Amino acid sequence: MNLTEQLDALRIPKDLRTPIERLMRALDEAADKEEVAKEAQIQIDFVRAMEASKKLRGPQVEALYIVFDDAMQARLESF
Repeated sequence: MNLTEQLDALRIPKDLRTPIERLMRALDEAADKEEVAKEAQIQIDFVRAMEASKKLRGPQVEALYIVFDDAMQARLESF
């Protein structure tokens, strides 16, 4: 399942999709493990901010953490 399909399944609001796609792109462009860790922290901070502002609900928050974590693990395995 690609990112768009995952976001559709999670019912992520359209106004959050572009920032999420940018975060994933930045992770894909990370040059080394240190940059991957930095991008992963930015992703975590983003999800926390969306949860705090109530733009995402509990199940969406959990699922988005998993999407980001899976992407981070895949990126780390590519080194």
